[in-house]
This record gives sequence, structure tokens and C-alpha cells, in this order.
Amino acid sequence: MGAGRFAIICIFIAMLSGIANKNLYMFELEAKNLSISTSNILGVDLTDGVQNGLGQINDALSPNRHNFSASELGLSDYYKVNLWNYCSYNATKKNEQTCTKGKFDWASSSIDLTHIKQVVQQVSNSNNATVPEPLNGSLKTFKQVHKWTQVVYVIAIISSFLTLFLGIAAIFSKVASCITYIISGVATTSLMIASSMATAESAIVIGSVKTVKDEYHVNGHINTSWLAVTWIAVAFSIGAGIFWLASICCCSTSSGHSSRRSRHGDQEKLIPTGSYQRVDDPHHFNAGVGGGAFSQGTAAVPMQPMNRGNGAYEPYSHQAI
Repeated sequence: MGAGRFAIICIFIAMLSGIANKNLYMFELEAKNLSISTSNILGVDLTDGVQNGLGQINDALSPNRHNFSASELGLSDYYKVNLWNYCSYNATKKNEQTCTKGKFDWASSSIDLTHIKQVVQQVSNSNNATVPEPLNGSLKTFKQVHKWTQVVYVIAIISSFLTLFLGIAAIFSKVASCITYIISGVATTSLMIASSMATAESAIVIGSVKTVKDEYHVNGHINTSWLAVTWIAVAFSIGAGIFWLASICCCSTSSGHSSRRSRHGDQEKLIPTGSYQRVDDPHHFNAGVGGGAFSQGTAAVPMQPMNRGNGAYEPYSHQAI
């Protein structure tokens, strides 16, 4: 049960990053040196005809060509992405982080490129302004993956709590122990999937940023501390599952031993079933005439010899008491 409690603590730490602790995050994006030229965002498309494509190229090479910075696009210098929200801050004010309210599926509502498109269109005097496809595709993938990552983390934390509460009843019941083991398996599986998805989405986003690092002057890195916390939670959850499996086996063995001990104790309480009682046994209740409470008012039991097979005889009692 101790491993299960540690797993829940680690899950809470990972899930509350950015809300309870702003210094623990999944990954960070750096847009301080962002530079996007109009030639990258005017969306040159030759499929509509050579003339149209040449016209877009001329627009890109016109005096209106401009390199957009992060401040012009209304972006902060740094972004820390968490499970339930994100925080942003500028390089000159690192201690003044602005974090959004934590909520489910925050990425779908918070990541909106409409404002960026409008700014680019106004500065470039062109309606063909679009977000670079590598960046746009990565953002769409991130929104979907992040949403389902949140779902699986919720399943993991709920099943972990159920494992902890049912574990109290499992101490007294083998059936409860089996149910706790099953729920513990659900918690471990969901936590492994959630941690894998969080690791994958962080790697995908940062990998996409690295591919356009030289072109757009952006950067990013994965926070290995956050990943360590969530995978430590997985390790503790696996340990808790092994504990519950061992408890089932031990309870089964103990139950069998207890049953056998009970039957053996009952046999010891029964009247002896031996073939004869020796007369010279100091514990024989019929020894001594008139001696002991059992001999009062009762006739002595007649003794008959027993042939021991070697010519010698030994008296024995017909009645085993």
C-alpha cells in the first residue's frame, strides 16, 4: 500500500504542474528570437496557375516584405506548457509568469492563430498570409494528443484512489484483494499510457520546433524533471500491483494452512483411536483400584493378554478411553 500512496503523490505532482508549481512543466518553447518573413507566410501556391504563383512571389519580394518578431505577433518570449494550462513570460521579467486557468482541453481554446494571421495580413497588405504548414500541422497534432493525454491521466488518478481505498478492505478479504489487484492493474496500465503519450507529444512538439529552428529562430526543450516524476509514478504503481498479487497468493496459502491446522486440532481433541492401551502407562485412567475419580463406583476393566509374536504376552485393555 505504501507504493500505491507514493504513486498517487507523484501523479498529483505531475498533474498539478503549472497550477501548484510553476517551475515544473512538460516542455518549454522559446520564441524570443522568432523571425518569420513574408516569404514564409504568404503561402506561395503554383497549383492555381503559373501566373498566380508568380504574382504571389512578386508580393513576397516587394518592398512590403517584412520579418515578423514575437512581439509584433503578440507572442511572449517563453512558453511553459503543462498538462492543464500554460504559462508565458518575457526574458526581462522571468519572475512574472502569466498562467492560464487550469481546465480540460485547454489547448483547443487557447491555441488560436487567427490573431497572428490578421497581424500578418495587415503588415504585408496581402490576404494570402498563412501560418507555415509545419507549425500548423504540429499544433493540430498537439491539440488532439494533449486532450487524450488528459483523459488517460484522469483515469489513472481515479483508479489509483480506488486501489488505495479498496486496499483497506483487501486486508480482511481475499475477494476484495482480487478486486483491488484488478483495479491496480487498470491504474498501472492507464498511467503507463498517459506517461507514454505525454513523453511522445513533448518529443513531437520539440522535434518539430528543432526542424525549423534555423529558419524561424525558435527553440525549445523537454523538462526531464517532469518526465521523471510521471515515470516514477509508473514504477510505484507497478510495485503496488506486485504487492497486491503477492497478497492474494499469501492469503490463499495462509487460508489452506489455517484449515489444515484446524482439522489437526480437532483430531487431537478426539478420543484416541489406538489399538490398545498399555496397563503400565502412568496416564492410564483405570490404573490403580480405587485411585482417581474415574475408578469410583465402576468395575475394573478385564485385561486380556496380547500375543506379541515372540512368545511373550502383554496385557492390554479391550476399551480405549
